[in-house]
This record gives sequence, C-alpha cells and structure tokens, in this order.
Amino acid sequence: IPRDLRPAHPEYIRHNREGGKARVEGMSRELQLEKKDGSKIWTRFALSKVSAEGKIYYLALVRDASVEMAQKEQ
Repeated sequence: IPRDLRPAHPEYIRHNREGGKARVEGMSRELQLEKKDGSKIWTRFALSKVSAEGKIYYLALVRDASVEMAQKEQ
C-alpha cells in the first residue's frame, strides 16, 4: 500500500466489504509503489474482488512498469 494511502486503507476495505466498489476494482492503473528499502518503482496494478463460499477475497496483480513510464516521460 502506498504510504499516503495506508491510513485510509482499512476504511476502503470496510466500505468494499459492505457492498461498495473500490475505485480501483476491475481496472488497471499505473501506481508508484515504495520498496522496503525506500526506493520507488512504477507498477501496473489491477485489483479484483472474488467471492467464494461466502467469503470475500481480493486478487491484486502487480507488474513492473518502469520501462513504460520512462518511455512516456521522453
């Protein structure tokens, strides 16, 4: 979770579990993430909500988009 979104993240999850839809659910977007060492990396992020046997799960797909973002900046 990006540092600036961490404080609000529990509320996002609660809203989503109560029937709301996450802003990022079902779409793909560029997101800058912070690694454990503090460095930043551009990623392509997609989130899906899955219900199975009465439980809700989230599937996040994240891939490195650094090359794409560098090309866009040129």
